[in-house]
Amino acid sequence: MATIGYMEPIVVNDCYVIHEYPEAASQTFTINDLVYLVSGKVTAIASDGTAILGKPLRAATGTTDTVIEVQVFKSGVEVEMTSTNGGSDIVSAVTDMGQKCSVYVASNKAYADISDNATDVMVPIRIANSVRSTIGDTNARFICQFLDAVLQSEGGAS
Repeated sequence: MATIGYMEPIVVNDCYVIHEYPEAASQTFTINDLVYLVSGKVTAIASDGTAILGKPLRAATGTTDTVIEVQVFKSGVEVEMTSTNGGSDIVSAVTDMGQKCSVYVASNKAYADISDNATDVMVPIRIANSVRSTIGDTNARFICQFLDAVLQSEGGAS
């Protein structure tokens, strides 16, 4: 089986809208990192984040209140993500599908943390075929559906 390298999260359906928000102080997120709102300002998420706004369409400037366009996730959003085991390699299995998992973040790179079932953020619903991932691959790409309870656009987390 193959080892799949990191790829940024990719929205694979049309369950999103574009909105503008001010940037929080001292941000370093890049295009396509995952972000959330803190006091109404765009901020990079951390591991086990339980609030998700979406993906920025431009990188942080480091200047507070700079306007940032964000692809805001809506209910039903499906995002292709690289899997991990808390930052370590993980071999994908059929049993990964349908199990709640969390987001793991390292250097602003977001992964589906398949091994963390304690923080309910998303559910892998199928294996991604964009990089020809298959069950048994190391760090396979999964199509994950974020839970409404963590989507700030759905009034879930704040």
